[in-house]
Amino acid sequence: MASEMIEELGSHRGTVSLILPDLAVVSAAVPAGGSSTNGDIALELAPRLGFPVSEARVDFWRNGKGAVLAAAVREAVVRQYEQVVEAADCRVGWVDVASLVRVPVWAEASASDPGTTLVRALLYRSHYVLALFREGGLVDVRTRLRSGDDVDAVAGEIRRLPAIYDLDRLGAVTLSGEGASPSARLLLDAGVDARTPSGEEGEASQLEASLAALLQRG
Repeated sequence: MASEMIEELGSHRGTVSLILPDLAVVSAAVPAGGSSTNGDIALELAPRLGFPVSEARVDFWRNGKGAVLAAAVREAVVRQYEQVVEAADCRVGWVDVASLVRVPVWAEASASDPGTTLVRALLYRSHYVLALFREGGLVDVRTRLRSGDDVDAVAGEIRRLPAIYDLDRLGAVTLSGEGASPSARLLLDAGVDARTPSGEEGEASQLEASLAALLQRG
């Protein structure tokens, strides 16, 4: 199937970028002033992996504010994806995680809203991811599982963020993906500045936006 898709796109012998599912990856945001070396951060992730850290592929993103975003995936899992690409006679390019691809761009954009904490809520059928940014830096990334039509639970978790992070209030909350619009309406009714970007309603559109961002990077 992968080979047929690549042939249809005219990308034979080309470079293919991969988006890994969020739930295949363990991620953690380390605030400025925390562990500084990649090795120390990888060891901090170890108890959360469910497999030996020696079997993990770990990558890191550092922004200018000193925070570090670490992501770990089992080597055997990511190799399965890479082998599909290689079997189709293509080269593996960028490999990233669906909800982490745009973190660097969103962090940079948050610099234009000084003094506020901005939230990006990325909603899928099985889970959702909340990424918080402040003044050009990443604050945290939180992943939560979903259960059916639970937009009220999603909105409730977002409303809890000021208490969790000791904030007076949130700045703008941008929601995209599965159930973004009804979640945004609940937040607006609660006095939260909630927004939904055009064209990113539904899980498929959310994944397409992430893939587009990864392809632009290449």
